[in-house]
Amino acid sequence: MKRSGERSSMARKKETAGTTAGKDDGLGERETLAGFSVWHLVWIVPLIVAVFYAIWDFVEIQYWATVDPSQMRVIYSIRGTTVAFVVTVFAVYYVLRVQKTQEQKLRTALTDLRELDESKNNFLSNVSHELKTPLTTINGYVKFMVSKKGGDLSEKQERYLRIMSDECDRLQHHIDELLFISTLESKPMVLKRQQINLMELAEKIKARMGPKAEQNGIDLGTDVKPGLTMSNDEDRIFQLVSNLVDNAIKYTNEGGKIRLTIDKAGQDIELRVTDSGIGIPADKQAKVFERFYQVDSSVSRKYGGTGLGLAICREIVRASHGSIQIISPLTGECLKELGVLQTEGTVGTMFDIHIPMSLATKDA
Repeated sequence: MKRSGERSSMARKKETAGTTAGKDDGLGERETLAGFSVWHLVWIVPLIVAVFYAIWDFVEIQYWATVDPSQMRVIYSIRGTTVAFVVTVFAVYYVLRVQKTQEQKLRTALTDLRELDESKNNFLSNVSHELKTPLTTINGYVKFMVSKKGGDLSEKQERYLRIMSDECDRLQHHIDELLFISTLESKPMVLKRQQINLMELAEKIKARMGPKAEQNGIDLGTDVKPGLTMSNDEDRIFQLVSNLVDNAIKYTNEGGKIRLTIDKAGQDIELRVTDSGIGIPADKQAKVFERFYQVDSSVSRKYGGTGLGLAICREIVRASHGSIQIISPLTGECLKELGVLQTEGTVGTMFDIHIPMSLATKDA
């Protein structure tokens, strides 16, 4: 009984698929007449007409050639027009048929790509959720041991546990990025309107990213106009700037400099993250905002990351009705303002972002 049920179910699916395919084949609903589609009639009718005129021409030309040869020119003119008409019909039919086939192929390819993209997003979301729970537990126990609440630790044990804790935090950050980008696939980003003190925001950024910059021998500085505020989602703006600073640290060599500059530009807030790093090639600047894109995509790449940081930055800027652009390489004057000399390996990059001071100005 079960096998019979499965067969009937499969038969229904095939029947449904066949019915669906027959409803629309690219240029409209198919209309059939005695087993022939409209497309068959388009070429069969002109073909019959052409054959008829060919036979008629042969008979008529033979007749007028013996009766009145002066009529031959008129006959040739009429028949030439008829042949031109038939050829035109065939040409139009061929073009429409090719167009129809191409549209079908494109529609099929688009459907396959959408299904593939949806499968990828579901996979990433499921894997991220499955990793998040055990990782949170591991990280919790590691931090508990580092705090020495479970007992004393030797200097070597404490160093190893701190490395484990840092790696857990790094992996947690990657998982959060995957979950965040997966969420954007199902629903648009919604920003909370909050009054943000940009001086305090810059201090939080420096407190969080400063140790990492110092560990890499990089000077991280900020330049913010006092009393400057904006209305936006503080968590998302913090995430935006943190990702840009983290990206700058990743691609700046030891001894380099990074500057976070925040100022007012008309009705916008201008956020600039400038570094003296290796720069971004001109042919790759448009691609760095794509999801999972890596400038160095080789297996042995020097720089880590998921390739989602800048993609998330772009989504936040879009949701804020702002703009983001890359300037690389930097001119000697820009590097001088940054406080570095233009030497080999010092190319420099600036991310220039403009966001309205208040979301209400654009939403209204």
